[in-house]
Amino acid sequence: MSATFLLCTLSLVVNRTIQYYDEQTVENGASSGEEADELPTEEGLLYKGTDTYGLSGQVKTVTKEQEALRFDRSGNLVYCKNSFGKETTYEYLTPTSYHVSGWGEAVVHIKTADGLRSDIDSDTNTELNQEYTFDSQKRLIKHVYCSQMAVVTCTYQYKGEDRHPSMMVEQHPEEGVTTYHYTYTHFDKCNNWTERKVSYTTEYDEYDDDMNYVGKNHTLPREYTEKRSIEYW
Repeated sequence: MSATFLLCTLSLVVNRTIQYYDEQTVENGASSGEEADELPTEEGLLYKGTDTYGLSGQVKTVTKEQEALRFDRSGNLVYCKNSFGKETTYEYLTPTSYHVSGWGEAVVHIKTADGLRSDIDSDTNTELNQEYTFDSQKRLIKHVYCSQMAVVTCTYQYKGEDRHPSMMVEQHPEEGVTTYHYTYTHFDKCNNWTERKVSYTTEYDEYDDDMNYVGKNHTLPREYTEKRSIEYW
């Protein structure tokens, strides 16, 4: 008897919000010596936190259903809430190093080079390590990170000069290979998308009840609409 899966087409709508900085706010903050919500950046740092999320402009917050991101005026990620409600804060010690809440005194160091940003823990906490690869147009084309001891690799493809990916392939050693296709339907003033249609399917290894390898199988395509709100500084 072989393992079987019940597959169905799923349709849902996901909402998120994005906030941005405006130039006047930045100027006023600088002239008044205001330091709130502002963390250090290193002159010449090639890729900011907002770049790793493919965001343009001085983004303050991104909100999507139960998920949220918050950035400081320098583009550093300072807060994240994932789809499971887990909240993480980032405390910057220098322009290129930070603490992550829940990880004690562990320090993550940022290193950048042409086309590459690496966030590496100074100790042995591989869960904190992330690597981002960018193309010549500063578009994210690869993201490697660790999730519960599994190394996950996401690769992104673009059509022509588009700033937003048309496809993303997520490779997980246990969950298989999931391919996402994106169609964008709404953008805001900074050309960040606020609504897109997503379709995806997963290819996985199938085994029988005796754990004998049967072969590759894949789920039926699933679709949903994703919405987000963006607020700027």
